[in-house]
Amino acid sequence: EEGIPISTSYFLTEREEKEGQEEVKTVHVFDEIVVIKETGKSDVEREKPHGIDMMTALFANTQCRDEMLVHDGEDPFVIKLWKRKPEQKLRQGKNYYSGITELCRYRFIYDEDEVRKVDIWLGEVEGRRVTVRLSIRIPVVPNGVFKLRKGASKNEGDSDPDEQGS
Repeated sequence: EEGIPISTSYFLTEREEKEGQEEVKTVHVFDEIVVIKETGKSDVEREKPHGIDMMTALFANTQCRDEMLVHDGEDPFVIKLWKRKPEQKLRQGKNYYSGITELCRYRFIYDEDEVRKVDIWLGEVEGRRVTVRLSIRIPVVPNGVFKLRKGASKNEGDSDPDEQGS
């Protein structure tokens, strides 16, 4: 929709340790329905919130957008672009994408007044713009960083398992 791929289904699992017990929360979105299951609680089924799901907004974005209405399966919120840096040289090491990128820096309010920040680096891979690096900054929790790994070739010392002797 509007140039953004849309997921029709996804499954998210959150695990948290509370008082020595592991609590698990799953959010399953399928078409227009969300099913939320939490340890010790009854299942909840509801309509999917408006907007793009968070995973699609982060991983399948192809351009810096001024703002995006997104949801986490439960609540909708607006992610706003606060800085755009075209033509950024990105070096991530030999096993990961490196090259010219566009950096899109977003801010959004999550859980009442908690500000979160997301940096998305877009690069060209095989003629398509894709997310090549993603950094999520959440207060108190270590930053999550995702990097696009390059495909291994035989020239890099990797071998095809089908070509190995038994």
